[in-house]
Amino acid sequence: MEIHLTDEIRHALEQNPGEPVYIRDDQSQKHYVLLEATPPPKVFPDWFHAAVEEGARDIEAGRVSPWDPDEIMRLGRERLARRKQDQPDARS
Repeated sequence: MEIHLTDEIRHALEQNPGEPVYIRDDQSQKHYVLLEATPPPKVFPDWFHAAVEEGARDIEAGRVSPWDPDEIMRLGRERLARRKQDQPDARS
């Protein structure tokens, strides 16, 4: 399938050459990323590629969990609290 760019998307690409353009479709409420077919060598840092590969391996191995934003926030708060406990208080 080939889709032609609108003037709005073309303008966004011109404003951020070599960078991804993030698109949100109001009708479907989905988010998309538009990339050039031949991007510059370092569009994303190495850690990003490594994280994507790690995620793909986890999916292939069945290490997945349901999307639960409340649980993700709870786990993030626990991790932050542990980090704060491990760091000396900057005010003392």
